[in-house]
Amino acid sequence: MDLSGKGAALKLARVLVAGPLGAGKTTFISTMCSDGVFISTDRRVTSPVERRIKEKTTVAFDYGCTCWNEIKLVFYGTPGQKRFFYFIPVLIKRCDYLVFMVDWSSPPSVYRGRALFERYFRPNLSRFRNFVVAVHEEDLPSPLTLADVAEILAVDRGRVVQSVATNRESCLLVVSKLLGLLLST
Repeated sequence: MDLSGKGAALKLARVLVAGPLGAGKTTFISTMCSDGVFISTDRRVTSPVERRIKEKTTVAFDYGCTCWNEIKLVFYGTPGQKRFFYFIPVLIKRCDYLVFMVDWSSPPSVYRGRALFERYFRPNLSRFRNFVVAVHEEDLPSPLTLADVAEILAVDRGRVVQSVATNRESCLLVVSKLLGLLLST
């Protein structure tokens, strides 16, 4: 099936973007799909504790679609609030690749990420063709290094990459790393 309109069929990559509340998942997908399709299910946070982190959060999943390097990229973003975690296994079954995001400027976010990763993603890593950990940073300093994040999540340091979810080139580097690892295996 020709999806490009140029006579060559595009490869399909379904990417799950996951992580704890406030990790930058929705922003990452909207940035990646700025020239394509982006649908968000963000709603006002109802938990007073979680509202300290952010005002709005994904309640079902985010969806985005774009084409890059003759690959049709379809993104699904997991919800960040615990009460919507029941939906994560549905998204895991749908996707071939995983970008697991944590907020580097917030060590508690990294530790929340570890709990989420251990419960839902580590047991399912064999379902994915590949995965990377995107360490989201903006302009805030972090007491953590990339090696610290790799150690906290108990993943190989080579899978951990810095990213700025508001910067398309940075997001493309994450996807390139994800697909580059795929192409070398």
